Amino acid sequence: MKRGLAIEAYAGLESALNYLFGHLLETSPDKAGVVFFRVVNSRARNTMLEDLLDKKHRKKYDDFFRGISGAPGQKRQPGLFAMITALDQQRNEIVHWHTVFARRRVGETQEELRPHVFWSTLMEDEPARWYGKKRLQSFIDKTDFVAATVWAFYRVMENKLDGLVGDPAAWAKVFEAPPVYPAPEAHPLYKPE
Repeated sequence: MKRGLAIEAYAGLESALNYLFGHLLETSPDKAGVVFFRVVNSRARNTMLEDLLDKKHRKKYDDFFRGISGAPGQKRQPGLFAMITALDQQRNEIVHWHTVFARRRVGETQEELRPHVFWSTLMEDEPARWYGKKRLQSFIDKTDFVAATVWAFYRVMENKLDGLVGDPAAWAKVFEAPPVYPAPEAHPLYKPE
């Protein structure tokens, strides 16, 4: 199953967030990691990052990280932290849910991740929330996108452009608005389907 690859993708996101944490504290990634990887509560970790972003960059990147609140007739546009929070929740499901071998047809078995029946609010008629190969791949793809976006922010802010995917000017434009996933055509991470 792709569970291991999904967990590895999330570890890549955590690594990128550690570099961002170091940037915001104006310290090296190895020193930042001493603190960052001791914070096991993702909500507390994200709040620390948000507060440090305010201290270092004020409101300059609020639309990108926090999103734009909706107004009458306008839909709310979530920011990068909303994407990260959703990935945090999905990661917990992927790690803690049980592997089930579901029989779809005679002779055909499909491996899925499902919540434990004792605490689950998901009933048998709600398989859309379970993780099969396709949903795990979607998690991996979105996590890779968010991680690459965090890496790009770090590289542009630190002026460490070696390894940067895309043009720094294109990224500067990306950082002015809430992120869009999948990446639109003008985005440095755009991948044609």
